Amino acid sequence: MEDKKITRAAKELRLQKSSLLGPVYFHGNSMLPFLADGDELISVPVVWGEIKTGDIVTYRLEDKFPTCRVMRKLPDRLILKADAWPELIEVEAGDVLGRVTERRRGGKALGAGDITWIMSSGYVVWRFRINKLRARVRHFSRMVRGIIQKG
Repeated sequence: MEDKKITRAAKELRLQKSSLLGPVYFHGNSMLPFLADGDELISVPVVWGEIKTGDIVTYRLEDKFPTCRVMRKLPDRLILKADAWPELIEVEAGDVLGRVTERRRGGKALGAGDITWIMSSGYVVWRFRINKLRARVRHFSRMVRGIIQKG
């Protein structure tokens, strides 16, 4: 059932890309430094089973189509994060439109299989997990200090 939702949403993205809109361009600074304002993105339809942590996906949010990185995949939704922002975003499976497979900037293309792309994705996911671990350690340390001070 989930795969059909993704396929339908992906077809929607393909129709929009082939309409009068022309190429899909990234806007804003939420994914700096990997994606910058004005980058042309190639997003292709993706089946739910093929999405993995570190992928960059485009999803539907009302009348907009934001692009963020997958931090965690759950059975029916994704936990996404813009590289430059601290907030996490939860997206239902049916709202995922496609996976970004190429970024074009200044006449140069970078594909999802290029080492720069792979290393960047790995670094962002690693940094996210380390920050989560640090937060847990800080929380645990405060708990221990509180217990010691009381006792």
